[in-house]
Amino acid sequence: MSRSTFGHIRHEAEDRHRIYWTDNEGNPHSRRIRGTDKDAELELAKIKVELLIQQDTENELEDMKWSVFWDTIVVPTFSKLQAHTVYDYKRLWRTELKSVMGDIMVGDTTPKVIQRIIDSIDAPSVQSYAKRLLRKICNMAVVEGLLDVCPVSRNTKTAPLTRRKKTGLLASNASQWIERTLEAPAAAIRLCCVGGGLSPEEAWGMLKERVVRYERNGKIYALVEVCAALTMVGGKKDLKDTKNGYRRRFVAVGAPFAEPLLALCEGTGPLYPSRIKHAEGEPYTADHFASPTTITNNWRKWCERNEVPYVRIGDMRTIWSTWHMEAGTQDSAVQGAMGHSDGTTRASNYIEFSIEAALRVADSLASFIASL
Repeated sequence: MSRSTFGHIRHEAEDRHRIYWTDNEGNPHSRRIRGTDKDAELELAKIKVELLIQQDTENELEDMKWSVFWDTIVVPTFSKLQAHTVYDYKRLWRTELKSVMGDIMVGDTTPKVIQRIIDSIDAPSVQSYAKRLLRKICNMAVVEGLLDVCPVSRNTKTAPLTRRKKTGLLASNASQWIERTLEAPAAAIRLCCVGGGLSPEEAWGMLKERVVRYERNGKIYALVEVCAALTMVGGKKDLKDTKNGYRRRFVAVGAPFAEPLLALCEGTGPLYPSRIKHAEGEPYTADHFASPTTITNNWRKWCERNEVPYVRIGDMRTIWSTWHMEAGTQDSAVQGAMGHSDGTTRASNYIEFSIEAALRVADSLASFIASL
C-alpha cells in the first residue's frame, strides 16, 4: 500500500487501484482508478491540488470586504436584471452604501451593523430601497458561505415613508376635462393612461399604428396593442419590450375617450415624436420618441398657462383604476387589462384575457361615466 502526506493508495488487482483522501472539511473519500501505480498517484495529486485551491479560495472569501464582494459576486449577476434596476442599484451603492460598508468584512456584518448602515441614509424612501438591496446581497453572502444567516430582517427599521398625495380627477368631470385639455401637448398619451389604464412608460413608447378603430354593437372603441415601453435609464431613453408576458396585451378604450384618441392617432409614428426624423421602412428607436421629461414639463407648463388643475401623468393609471372600482367592474378583469401578473389576482392565473373581456372593461367605465 502506497502512502503519502495526503491520502494513500491501495493495490486491488492488476491495473486497478483505490485512492483514499480526506477533504477540507474532514470527510473521507475514495475512488477506484484503472491503471498503473503512477496513474493512481497522479490522480491523487490532482485531487490534492484542487483541495488546496479550494482552501485558498475559502480563506480569501473569509477575509473579503463588502467592496470586493460587490465587484466579484454581486455585479456579475446584473446581466439578468433590467437596465433601470442595474442603474438604480449601482447608483445606490456608489452614493450611499460604498462609503459606509465598503471596508467592512462580510463575515462581520451583524443586524446592528446593517441598522447603522441604514441609519446613515437621510431619505426614508432611499432607506427602504437600501434595505431591499442589502437583503439581496446578504442572502447572496449566505449562499457563498460568508454569513450563517441574513442580518436583514423585519426587525431592521427604516424611517416612516411620507407618501405623496396623488392628484385626482372625478369621473363626473371626465368629458369636460377631455374637451378642455385636448389641445394640450401629448393628449393621446394622457387618453391612453386615463382612458385605458396604460402605464406612463407604455404610453410614452406607443405608436399610432398600434391604436386601431374597433366597432361592436354600434359602439366605437380604440383598441390599443401594448407591446413596448419607454423608460429613462441614467438620463437616457430606453425603448424595450414590456416588463413581462402579462404586460403584452390589447386594451380597449371606450367612450368618452375612444373617438378623441382615434382622431389623434391618425397616421404613423410615436404618439409624441421627438425632432429626430424617421427613415421610412426603418424600425423606430428610442431617439424617435420625445423624452418623458419633456412630455411631463410641457403638460405641466400648459396647465399653468391655461389655469387648468395639473394632473400628473403618473397618477392617471391610478385614476382609471379608481374609476373602475367606483363603477363596480370585476377586479380580475381590471387587473388583466392593467397587465398585472400578481399572484393575488385571478386574472393572470384563471382568465385568458381576450378582446371580448377588454370590451366589457371599457363598457363598464363608459356606462358609469354616462350615468353621472
